[in-house]
Amino acid sequence: MSRKHSIVSIIAVLFCFLFNTDSHAQWGAPYSNSWLNDRHKQEFVKVAINKDGIYRIPVSSLPASFPKSDPSKFQLWRRGKEVAIISANSTEIIFYGVKNDGKSDELLYRNTSFQPDPAARTNPYLSLYSDESAYFLTNAASGSVSRAKNVSRPIDNGQAPVSYHLQSEIVTFTDQDSYSPQNNFFTLTLIHSFLESGKGMTSKIYGKNATLTHPLLFGDPVFSYKFDNLVRAENQKPEIELLVYGRTNTNNDISLQVGKNADALRTLSGNLTVQGFGDGKKKYQLNVADDTDISSDGNFTFKLFSNKVSSDWNAVGMYSLTYYKIAYPQSFDMKDRKSKYFTLLPTVENNSRIRITNPVDSPLIYDVTDSENPVLLNGSLISGILEVTVPRTAAQSLSLLVTNEKSEVASSKMEIVNMPLIEPSEYDYLILTTEKLKEGAIEYANYRKSAAGNSYNPLVISINDVYNQFNYGEPSPVAVRRFVDYMLSKGIKTKHNLLLIGNSISYGDSTIKNKELKNQVPTVGYPGSDLLLVSGLAGAKLDVPAIPVGRISATNIAQIRNYLDKVKSYEEASNVDVGWKKNVLHLSGGKSAGEIIQLRSALESLVPLVENGSVGGSVKVFQKQSTIDVEKVNITPEVNDGVGMISYFGHGSPTITDLDMGYVSDATRGYQNINKYPLMYFNGCGVGNIFKGNTDEDYSSSLREPLSADWLCARQKGAIAIIANSYYTFLTSSSIYIKELYTRVFEDPLGAGSSIGLIQKDMAAKITSGSYGAYELSNLHQSVLQGDPSMILIREELPDYTVNRNLGIVIRAEENKTIAQSSKLSVDVALQNLGRNENKILPVRVRYIYSDGSIDTRTESAGPISKDDTVRLTFSNTRPVQRIEVKLDPANTIQESNKANNDSELLIEWDLIKNERSFPGGPVKDVIAPILNITFNNEALKNGETIGKNPVIRIVLEDNSLVLSDTSLVDISLKLCGDNSCDFKRVLYSGNQMQWSLISEKTFGIEYLPVGLVPGEYELLVGGRDLAGNTAVYQYRIMFKVSDSQNGPVVIASPNPATDYVQFRIDGLQNTTLGSVESYIYDTRGNIIESKTVIDGRRSWYWMPTGRSGLYLYKIIFKDSAGERSSVTGKIIVAK
Repeated sequence: MSRKHSIVSIIAVLFCFLFNTDSHAQWGAPYSNSWLNDRHKQEFVKVAINKDGIYRIPVSSLPASFPKSDPSKFQLWRRGKEVAIISANSTEIIFYGVKNDGKSDELLYRNTSFQPDPAARTNPYLSLYSDESAYFLTNAASGSVSRAKNVSRPIDNGQAPVSYHLQSEIVTFTDQDSYSPQNNFFTLTLIHSFLESGKGMTSKIYGKNATLTHPLLFGDPVFSYKFDNLVRAENQKPEIELLVYGRTNTNNDISLQVGKNADALRTLSGNLTVQGFGDGKKKYQLNVADDTDISSDGNFTFKLFSNKVSSDWNAVGMYSLTYYKIAYPQSFDMKDRKSKYFTLLPTVENNSRIRITNPVDSPLIYDVTDSENPVLLNGSLISGILEVTVPRTAAQSLSLLVTNEKSEVASSKMEIVNMPLIEPSEYDYLILTTEKLKEGAIEYANYRKSAAGNSYNPLVISINDVYNQFNYGEPSPVAVRRFVDYMLSKGIKTKHNLLLIGNSISYGDSTIKNKELKNQVPTVGYPGSDLLLVSGLAGAKLDVPAIPVGRISATNIAQIRNYLDKVKSYEEASNVDVGWKKNVLHLSGGKSAGEIIQLRSALESLVPLVENGSVGGSVKVFQKQSTIDVEKVNITPEVNDGVGMISYFGHGSPTITDLDMGYVSDATRGYQNINKYPLMYFNGCGVGNIFKGNTDEDYSSSLREPLSADWLCARQKGAIAIIANSYYTFLTSSSIYIKELYTRVFEDPLGAGSSIGLIQKDMAAKITSGSYGAYELSNLHQSVLQGDPSMILIREELPDYTVNRNLGIVIRAEENKTIAQSSKLSVDVALQNLGRNENKILPVRVRYIYSDGSIDTRTESAGPISKDDTVRLTFSNTRPVQRIEVKLDPANTIQESNKANNDSELLIEWDLIKNERSFPGGPVKDVIAPILNITFNNEALKNGETIGKNPVIRIVLEDNSLVLSDTSLVDISLKLCGDNSCDFKRVLYSGNQMQWSLISEKTFGIEYLPVGLVPGEYELLVGGRDLAGNTAVYQYRIMFKVSDSQNGPVVIASPNPATDYVQFRIDGLQNTTLGSVESYIYDTRGNIIESKTVIDGRRSWYWMPTGRSGLYLYKIIFKDSAGERSSVTGKIIVAK
């Protein structure tokens, strides 16, 4: 049985002082697109290759639009440097290319002090994001172009040939990620998003337990190797280099054993040690004096041996091998090879004489030491020996390539690209997306450019264009950092934002299969961090975002449009009813009684910030009531009524929280919070991990999209923004984070105009302003903002006073008296502040208009009002009152966001209320739920009944109050199966399958004509609500079957046997073919007992037997719309 072991970490101990240094100075000028200079107008062909060697581009394979008439102008670029073309003519282009070595990966690495450090990339042989190098072919507009030199030097027979070169072979392991939660024996609770030594792809786990076995733990690894043409030179012994990653929190002590075979191993001196999950690298020399280490025919075996063997799992040494490199002197021989590299060791000579045996036919010799400037060397081939004189630079090694091969570049690996000049000062809203999603991103940009969208100057740019311009065509999050850095080079504007539209996969185990980052907008590292895409740029502190950043993790354009519609609704200037934003939900989970109390208390400490700050809100609490793993909670009524924020503290995963609020797209939950979209904050492990690559919108799928992505991208429901962690969360660091968040959202020290992205930026500056620890830092990096970072959430700039429309104005009699009996009456005026909480006194004018036409006016003061308050006034009851008018701020001395709602009145019928104790007698809030009525082909359907392929489904929503012709009042979902193997899909109101209208002022009707229903089982789910937010008490949910039977109608008579009644139902006949129905009941002698004509269109009717018990016969005659007649007969038993 596989077990996971947790590493016990003391969060409060690991603190260090972190200071902003210039160690991240690799960003800034010169910018990575500076090589383009005046070449922005040129057309380029991007050429992708994935291995080192000589390449041939057929000119005929170049894109048709690329100019080819003058090969002398062909120019090749890589990583901002011109590459010398070996040859170019009208037929072909020959060049030397190298694969992507991942050099730019080092810009994402940090050392143990959390400072940027390229040296922390200890495995230089694995590129994390791409194996393909990009070369850019263009036509030089002017000036000279670079061509490879051709050098020929005579052979000096008096010079001794070089006796050997240094052969190096590297084997890298990519079985699993060293920090993988699935593959690690121990659960690594703290993982930084930035890259660091000891983190990356490596082998499986090795180590030994003294008494037990474990399926994740393998013994000591043994490897075999064959030395080819080994030269046994004492002054240049073979070496083996090992890079090992630790896979446990304890330290590792590893020995290396070597020998000519597995039975003749010896232990080399100098153990390899690794601290915790770090790495260890060491070189060892091998013996060549005899065949102790390497047999005479070149056989070699080596074994890694853990010295930390224990029966205590916490003390067992566990490690993995990341690479091994074997370097040894090798003679110059090319037997059975068409291409071979020879590495010449440094020398003081000006030339080296090289003699190569068994060369390939028609060999070409290249000095490729400088891959951008290969040199063609002329040699001579005499009697099967290839000789060449190689020019040398003192004290430098040299790489020689001998080959007769040319790899032809496939046309699929070439594409036209343009890299137009981007002027940073012209843009302040940057949208980065994929080609697949660009149409939706442009629609989003058009909104942001409009006055309603805050008049930004947006730039929409494809991630591939960013790779090309800012990372030399190589996919990597480094490209995004370089792009943002360049876009801020003319200064940071207050309106600067970065919106990422698209998903990203950053899961460590996916590194190999995720190469080239196809159709992704990358995040940084694992666990994913979007903040690290923008932090430390343009003069910002290392861990502070230079500009706000947010992400819409959309995988299709529909999701972008869903979110854009919600943004438009939230920012709609005419949307003045915003009091719901003051409502806050606190949800807390926990796995034990102590945890439940602790997590609830963490949120309780934030309540004063909500109630007493500039928002003046109120909090409703939902806490876990049991210690079961997952407990469902129903927050649907509150969400549908409108909440400004939902905060969750508890356990979680990307798809569920232990106090389970569910997917908002789950139709059975009944979420319908159209136009009332909250900000959500999750402290739950991995709830914000949108970087695993799961994108299925079916919430019942095993590959379903994350819970948070569902809430963000759902249509007309869900959230407007979400902050959640992409990995494990810890109560201490999360409590610090959410307190800073609440302070800025609800107390508003930055001002009401501060966006959620600017709030996050200010929080990062505050958290990193003093001493902070690894947990605070990882929480900061991994708190991913989903949504538009420019959104101004919850807070309002001005107050908005109004009379509560539900509680309103109430007249009250004296105690134990009626209104008529009271000498004085009191008036309660329920007041609300829908906007900003300000320390202001609100004047309230009340006018009493009497039946005799006289008017009495009183003015009282209320407040300060944060959310709700009540003013009580008393007046003499001397004559009947006809009307009471209330005017807030009658002198217009207070600036409000909306003055139109400052008036209210109560109309009074004195004779009707004089015997009451109060009027109105209770709250006027509409609390009565609407009623749903659904029919199929004008009949109520039974569960499991069969219908034809084209039913007419009529849905009627009836309420006690006025309704509108508003499709958001009715939510229709259809499940294309009769079990739980699929999920409900929401039925859209677009297209011809839906028609809706007001039947009356209190009744809303919909006619749903589902199309394309093939024979099978289905389930329909209908939910409804009224304008007050009351939801139908029971959702309509029914299973039905669709039949394609063409054998005519079926009549079902039930119950049978019957006592008091029989119901006849027609099944299997489409409504459009049914004209009229005649029903006949006979006794066994053929006498007609009853005959009737069923009303046209009806599919059911009743027969009430009045005779004695016995057998009866029935005949049902159908007449279709064409006049054709058919009949069905049957028997009924009556038992009384």
